[in-house]
Amino acid sequence: MKTLKINYKNLLNYITVTLFAITAISCETEIPQTDTDPPNFSIRIIGNNFDHTFDQNDDFDNFQLLLRKDDKYEFQLTGADSGGLQKLEMLFQPLFLEFNATITSPWQRTQFSTLSDLISWTGDQSVPLTGTILHGDFIAKGNPIGGTPITISVRDYGGSSIFQNISGGTINTFVREGAQAEVISH
Repeated sequence: MKTLKINYKNLLNYITVTLFAITAISCETEIPQTDTDPPNFSIRIIGNNFDHTFDQNDDFDNFQLLLRKDDKYEFQLTGADSGGLQKLEMLFQPLFLEFNATITSPWQRTQFSTLSDLISWTGDQSVPLTGTILHGDFIAKGNPIGGTPITISVRDYGGSSIFQNISGGTINTFVREGAQAEVISH
């Protein structure tokens, strides 16, 4: 019964992410006069019998992601806003999570130090898009005692006002030798 419940949940997550990605992939839109709805994001991580999608509705303070050291995981990062997506960013520590993705404009990768890389997408206000998607993989290399965060931030144009709507979250990630990949609530 537990396996059926897990498989059903995984299927629902897969369908949700797929539908989100289909509707979010770079359709032109108009920036509305007023936009009070925050943008949406998701990151799906798959590998080693693990498949989980994190999004803006998760309570990031009450769980941690455990990954197996030296395992490769696929990821799919999406951001969307019907009033135009302005920016999607993912900050991580490349020494501990070795990300690999094909980065083409308007995506870019910025290395701040050996402990901090940023993968970001910036929209064009003259041709606003409803969303974007990036996929690639990463290798879980290990981490310090306090874990290694994956921080995601997404913002829209906020309509014609100067006040943008922002969503985001930090996935507290721990990498351990021989661990089974899982999300642990606390």
